[in-house]
Amino acid sequence: MNHLSEIERIIRALSASSEILEPAIYEEVCQFIRQSQTESGAFADRGGQPDWYYSLFGYMICQALNLQNESDKLSKYVMNSGRPSKQKRVEWSAWVILRYSFKPRFLFKARTSFQLVSGWIRHRNSTDRVYQIFLNLLIFDCFWGFPRLLIHKTDQLTSAFPLNSHSPTPHLASVMCIRNRGHLDVDDLSIMLLNNVHPEGGFVSIHDQPQADLLSTAVAAYALSRSPAGISQLAADGLGFVSSNFDRGAFLSGNGDPIRDVEYTFYGLLALSSYAQSLTETQESAP
Repeated sequence: MNHLSEIERIIRALSASSEILEPAIYEEVCQFIRQSQTESGAFADRGGQPDWYYSLFGYMICQALNLQNESDKLSKYVMNSGRPSKQKRVEWSAWVILRYSFKPRFLFKARTSFQLVSGWIRHRNSTDRVYQIFLNLLIFDCFWGFPRLLIHKTDQLTSAFPLNSHSPTPHLASVMCIRNRGHLDVDDLSIMLLNNVHPEGGFVSIHDQPQADLLSTAVAAYALSRSPAGISQLAADGLGFVSSNFDRGAFLSGNGDPIRDVEYTFYGLLALSSYAQSLTETQESAP
């Protein structure tokens, strides 16, 4: 049986948007993604500069929407550019995933895996361990499939996080994704995440926030859609919130920020696909 990595699962989820969006809207999205790619082949940040973080979002969208020319341009950029500093953890992680996705090599993943393990040992007392563990497992998963040797440790790792009703939605969703991959119990996490649903649709970043945002909505909807809890009862309002933040081929953050970028367009497509998938599965299971 072929086990998909989490990156591949996300791309598969995103690809469902091509069946949901109307053809004209779909083409608007594709055009926005094309316009967001710099001449270098990288995708631009909000300042218009080539950026590894935004390029990872661009890569996943290109793969999902079959934008082959744009993917080829990005591949050339990735393979011909120097790596970012390891001190820039997010950018370096994005580069690792992109590099391996375009050119999988055993020596590269073996060397990088050793560096990740060494870094984990050195920084094991870091305060922001949720995101650090999530990034490490995302890379390991991309390299080797979900690290089965760590499944029995996953519960111990994630149970050490200070998770409660005031935890940020992205942290709760990240831990849920980790635990889902290990086939561990997520009931408590589901309750905490569902407590962050906004009455008018979408998810808030922290409980009692007055306004939902697209980042929190996307990661929560994706995580819950892969859990026993599901989101079918939230789908109609959620889809309304996501649709209200569509703007000329892109998606806005949802919290009043008018800037259109690749990152939030990724979140919009992911949320849209997650909600729509939950509705489809509910209809298919109905007698």
